[in-house]
Amino acid sequence: MALAQFAGNRPVSGQPLIADGLTVYYDFDSFTNQVVDRSGNGLSGAVELSFNGVNNDAFLDGLPDVRRTFDSVRGVGAALFDTNVQLPEDHISICTPGGTTTVRDCAVISNSLIPTDSFSVAAWIKVQQAFADQTLLEFRGNGLPSTIGVDASGRLDVTLAGADENATLFSQAVYTDGSTDNAAFAVPFDEWFHVAVTYSQDTGHYAVYFNGQIATDGNRRDGGTGAVAGWDGGVSLGLSLDGAGQWVGNVDEFYIYRRVLSAADVAQLAELIGPPAPGDFNDNSELDGIDIESLSAAIRLGVNDPVFDLDADSAVDDADRYVWVHDLKRTYFGDANLDGSFDSGDLIDVFIAGEYEDALPGNSAWWEGDWTGDGEFDTSDIILAFVDGGYDQGPRAAGGIVPEPAASALVLAALIALPRLRTSRRRVPRC
Repeated sequence: MALAQFAGNRPVSGQPLIADGLTVYYDFDSFTNQVVDRSGNGLSGAVELSFNGVNNDAFLDGLPDVRRTFDSVRGVGAALFDTNVQLPEDHISICTPGGTTTVRDCAVISNSLIPTDSFSVAAWIKVQQAFADQTLLEFRGNGLPSTIGVDASGRLDVTLAGADENATLFSQAVYTDGSTDNAAFAVPFDEWFHVAVTYSQDTGHYAVYFNGQIATDGNRRDGGTGAVAGWDGGVSLGLSLDGAGQWVGNVDEFYIYRRVLSAADVAQLAELIGPPAPGDFNDNSELDGIDIESLSAAIRLGVNDPVFDLDADSAVDDADRYVWVHDLKRTYFGDANLDGSFDSGDLIDVFIAGEYEDALPGNSAWWEGDWTGDGEFDTSDIILAFVDGGYDQGPRAAGGIVPEPAASALVLAALIALPRLRTSRRRVPRC
């Protein structure tokens, strides 16, 4: 299933699509050692690259085995479990019994946040190693595991444990059509798909969804209260709590709810939103200063990620900055406020910012005069802006016609004016 652009207004990245009854929400847009919980409940996840102190394949390729990737469904990041099922150790911990220096104790989580009456989980996932049991989520309460994942046959594999002794509320391993034996409907390999699981203690009804549609549903097994087991034994993403079932692939838009999601709710979470527009690296539906700064930083740091390769030449370099400025934003170098024109107002703004040839290395941004992307505001930025030819030309022509720059006179005038502008700024009293 190819990603499709969301029709209508894009939801704001970093905010849950459905907040009612939310316990945990990970968007994975930015993380290293900790995944921030965007639900507001403070249940951030700790990235763990070992299990019981053992790390078998640490940084074999120079990169963490659990890290952010730009291959996402929504926003600008997803979690990549870049590992191997034969080396099960990499995971994200929400809590562990007794706690550690990096992972919270399960006992400190408020009971009001733990979904024991009603329960829902939803996520976008991509499987990148076939023919192996893999765990997306496991939590344990009353000594019993509840697990959501994919089995070696490519079936959605879900078990939900009850709070009563030795109680299993339901256990299902089904292909995406709901069958147990039709391998033609195995989950896709190396392709995004959406999975959701819901359960109600009140009705005893459960449902397992694939791409917004029910794959299987039914009623829990008889006996007991029907309550869901708690989290006293730990909560883990990407690995079972006994160190098996290593997840290999991507996870994005991960939700845990303490209520039953309706079919309409699941359909909304399974809506294909698609990646941001080209150049909109912070996914806020605007091409703004943060975007050009992100691109410049990627170039400086040698980040050769395809998301920044705007001219599709397999390199992230200054040519991509020209594409962003000229073709995507449709403006000029020198347009500090990115209003579509380069004029005296932009020059006034950058000199008021006061960073022209200052003594602080790498402290300047686009809106402060760094148009070359080197982190500095100096003569090279002024030269680039005037050679680009947009000064006092108004908005950039739709056909991409670049006016002839009156380069020598304008650059000379600007450079002559610099000392006077800097001197005049120093006379402005500070509040």
